[in-house]
Amino acid sequence: MSDARIVEIIPGKSIGEIAIGIKVDTLPSRATINRPGGTLDGIRFLISEADVVEDIWIEDVRAFPYELRLQGKPIARTARIDDENALWGKCERISGIKGGLFYNCAAGLAIGTDFSGKTLQIRVKPISAEAND
Repeated sequence: MSDARIVEIIPGKSIGEIAIGIKVDTLPSRATINRPGGTLDGIRFLISEADVVEDIWIEDVRAFPYELRLQGKPIARTARIDDENALWGKCERISGIKGGLFYNCAAGLAIGTDFSGKTLQIRVKPISAEAND
């Protein structure tokens, strides 16, 4: 697999080959399953009790091995929450989440960072504030 590979993020739907709702037994053979989740080429996912992917994320854009794109536009490895509004639109902070800062963004995805701002996580769907109460 070439390091020049491009991984497209489709908000609410997929990151690369991993899509919300895909059955675990149809994942590429190189996927690693460690229930309740798994990984594929640096993409992490959560598996539901029904054996389908229910959440997908990149833990840290800065450490991801391939080029990431959102709506056809590249996401810089140095991207920050507050300087990429042109890419993911206005972002609103989600309260009540421990361990970092998370935001739901107008592009239909969630982004997060640790308290130091050194990491940037991207999730394909907004995070429910109710799930964190």
